[in-house]
Amino acid sequence: MKAVRVRSYLRQEIEAIAIAAYPREACGVFIGTPEYPLDQFQECRNEMDERHARDPVTYPRTSKNGFVIHGRDLLTAHRLAYRTGRLLTGFFHSHPDADAYFSDEDARQALFENAPLYPDVIHVVTGTEGRQIRATKAFAWERESRQFVELKIDTTP
Repeated sequence: MKAVRVRSYLRQEIEAIAIAAYPREACGVFIGTPEYPLDQFQECRNEMDERHARDPVTYPRTSKNGFVIHGRDLLTAHRLAYRTGRLLTGFFHSHPDADAYFSDEDARQALFENAPLYPDVIHVVTGTEGRQIRATKAFAWERESRQFVELKIDTTP
């Protein structure tokens, strides 16, 4: 299993954000470099409830079981990455009262015509049970198998 490094304070930060957002899904982005992709985290607004309120047929999920990163927050993250000479290297979201896994819905949202919209990013998912952390796991697109595979998370100081 391939591995990705994450600093312990960043892991604690995303897990705290997942707990604070409960019972809604939290979300955000990572900015980094190819060598250290999970270098900086930017929390983002989950606009799933707003989309659901406007069009519940197209958006049947709410923030309790889905997420959409607010467009302005995503643009802000891209600008920050550009200004600092880095890249948008990962996405984060939580699964309230569920395991940390890359769901079929997560894959559907990450793909366009069976190819990833962001092929080189890492997807980090934190599962919670109430206001407790179940697990935090990472996933990435594997070109050979054409699917998302789990990565080992190495937590560093």
